[in-house]
Amino acid sequence: MFSLSSKLWLILSVAMVAVGGLIFYKKQNHLRLIGGKISKAKVVWLCLAIYIYFPVMTLLVFEKSLPREFQIIFGSVSILMWLRAAGELYLLYGIKQWSPLMGIGHNMLCLSVIFAEVSFLKIFLYDSWPLELLLGLMSCCLVLDSYYAYQFRKIVHAKTKGAEGLWFADDERECFRRLNTLTGRWNWIIISILIISLWGIFK
Repeated sequence: MFSLSSKLWLILSVAMVAVGGLIFYKKQNHLRLIGGKISKAKVVWLCLAIYIYFPVMTLLVFEKSLPREFQIIFGSVSILMWLRAAGELYLLYGIKQWSPLMGIGHNMLCLSVIFAEVSFLKIFLYDSWPLELLLGLMSCCLVLDSYYAYQFRKIVHAKTKGAEGLWFADDERECFRRLNTLTGRWNWIIISILIISLWGIFK
């Protein structure tokens, strides 16, 4: 389905995101940077989300072999994700006023757009299970991210704001143990579905 250059990009971007995630993990946990320490499960989740919503989705938008209906859906969510990235970085590192509720609201907007466009464009008339699976995976990640953000907020309340803001669950505190365990389990599910969908695309 994809050109050789597209397949190489997907493989290369895995390495780029993994290396970036490792560097971020080491800096965040050893240099005492703003946001606090981050657990292994959460940094893997962060890498998965970044890989799916940026390298993968951006490629899907511009891949000419895809049906136009899929390109429209992936393109809509891609725009929303790039806007979120810019806005969230400003809220986190700029004015330091980020709240998990903002992420949840954005996720709900993306899910609404996906549902509306899937219904209107009738993409399931196409025989393309890898793309449908990938779209389902993206939707699942939005739901998971919202749940994680909700549970994180229940634990830290309003401590995500200000110069001492806490943005990540760490491996040390007992209050994050259940959330980290759940995240770790779902990471394996997400990785498995991602591999299956990309394998279907590669064939």
